[in-house]
Amino acid sequence: MKKIILLMLLLGVGIYLFDLYNPFGIKLFDIEDSKKEVIETKKPVEKKPLTAKDFFSKGEGNLKANNYKMAITNFSKAIELDSKYIEAYKERALAKDKIGDFEGSKKDYEQYLVLLEEQNQKANEETQKELLNLIEAANNKANNKQYDDAVVDLSNIIYSYPKH
Repeated sequence: MKKIILLMLLLGVGIYLFDLYNPFGIKLFDIEDSKKEVIETKKPVEKKPLTAKDFFSKGEGNLKANNYKMAITNFSKAIELDSKYIEAYKERALAKDKIGDFEGSKKDYEQYLVLLEEQNQKANEETQKELLNLIEAANNKANNKQYDDAVVDLSNIIYSYPKH
C-alpha cells in the first residue's frame, strides 16, 4: 500500500514537473497561463501626494524625536502647500528656537500672530452675523405677538453669548 501511494506521489510530481519544463511544448495544466492572469490582474499602486497635514504630522513626529532640522523642513513643506497653516508656523517657530535660529523663530511667531488675528476677526464677524440673525428672529416673534417665544429666544442669546 505504501508503495502505491509513493508511486502516485512520484507520478503526480513527475507530471507537474513535465508540465513546467517539457521540451515538447505540451501543456497539461496551463500553469504559465494562470501565472500570467495573476500578473495581469495586479494593479499598480497609485501614490497620493502628501498634503500639508501629512507634512505637519511628520514635523510633529520630528519634534518629539528632537530632530529639529527635519521638523523645520516638514513644517516648511506644510506651509508651502498651505500658506495659512497657522499651527505649522507656531511649531516651526518652536523648532527654530530649539536650534538657536531666533530671528527665523521671531518671523514665524509674528506670522502666527497675524494669522491668529485674522482667524479671530473672521470668527467675530461670523458670530456678529449669527447674533443679528437670532435677534431679528426674536424681533419677528415679538412683532407677531409671540412674546413668550421672543423672551425665550433673547434669553438664550444672552446665555449663549454673554460677551456680546
